[in-house]
Amino acid sequence: MYGWYPSTPDAPRSAVTIPVLKLFHTISLQGKTTTYHFFNALSKITNNIGSKVFKIILHMVHQWHNLHTLKGGGMGNDAERHMINLPKGWKDTPLEKRFFYAIFLAIDTCFRLKRKKISSWWADPSIQDGWAYFMPLQPYMEFLKDLTDQNGMSTCMGLAALNHANTKYAQGYAVTGCGMITCGCHEVVCKSGIGDLQKGEKYGNMDYIVASAWRHLRALLFFLLSYDIMGQWSESLGKCLLKQLPSVLRFELAKYFVSFVIPKLHILGHLRLCQEMHSLLFTLGATQADMEGIKHIWSSNSLMGASTWEMGKIAAMGETLQNWFQRATKELSRQIAGLEEFNEEQEGQILAWTKAVDDFETGLSADNPYQLPQSGSTLHDIELELAHEEHIDCHQRDYD
Repeated sequence: MYGWYPSTPDAPRSAVTIPVLKLFHTISLQGKTTTYHFFNALSKITNNIGSKVFKIILHMVHQWHNLHTLKGGGMGNDAERHMINLPKGWKDTPLEKRFFYAIFLAIDTCFRLKRKKISSWWADPSIQDGWAYFMPLQPYMEFLKDLTDQNGMSTCMGLAALNHANTKYAQGYAVTGCGMITCGCHEVVCKSGIGDLQKGEKYGNMDYIVASAWRHLRALLFFLLSYDIMGQWSESLGKCLLKQLPSVLRFELAKYFVSFVIPKLHILGHLRLCQEMHSLLFTLGATQADMEGIKHIWSSNSLMGASTWEMGKIAAMGETLQNWFQRATKELSRQIAGLEEFNEEQEGQILAWTKAVDDFETGLSADNPYQLPQSGSTLHDIELELAHEEHIDCHQRDYD
């Protein structure tokens, strides 16, 4: 329980206690605290002299996270799985009951998870590439080399993601956001269901991410797929899954067995045609799902973007401070002139006001000079008066 985790397996010179690793693991997940801030906090509450082993501790934390990922691998399969938790003959279920064995999938993107071009795969490779939530990176990057700009703009109101798919600000960024596919019922991220977005929310990126997660679920017959731009994205999905993706991800999409829907919070921003075709309220077997659960995952994880962002630029800070100083100097002159004019007009009362403030601040007087005099009935007074009248009226009715 109180063991040590060594920095290296061979003659280690540094180590971290297991309770400290467990504590940081929980704090980093719940509070999104970085290793740097946690290590500095430990230094403050101990000897407060710091240490030069931060990078070593960072490596140990990465190893610890990797071991716990492997420890929990393959657990928590609550969603439907063929030959695991589905009854025999489930494929012959009538149409009106097929939602019993359908899997609800939610697709969405988050543009708070950005990453600057400050490193590379060769300088900082992943130790679990494609093992859990994120897709294997190298095949994905090879696919993106042939991905051109997205043609066709939005034909539905409110779909800024489509209109800015090619113009999304990406200068200096290796990643501008993340795309993700999750279970719409359990809010659990699908295996290989997260991928980086290099420049906006392009069809090609999202097709690859969806196919990467979907290939693990092909044995299922029925799907309900949710996406806030489903109206246009679903039109070309079948062609992309069959021809444009790498062979390992290709499969033929039987649209008869897939329901394409738009989350309830987003659908009101679409045209009436989209609302009629992709509304959860009009979809057989959608029950009362809103398919907004994927937003809950983003809300708790988008804070991790602070760990990949750079600090705000300070290149123009000098010019900004100079502008503020010049404006403050001009404003100071105006305020002084206004104060002097006010003092001249109120010369007969300044001494009395000053004495009242001094007496209040030194405790010589209990009268607060800053308290405004009451010029009439307040809302509270009126409410009390009405309550009193109602009380008297009730008593009179009882006697009558």
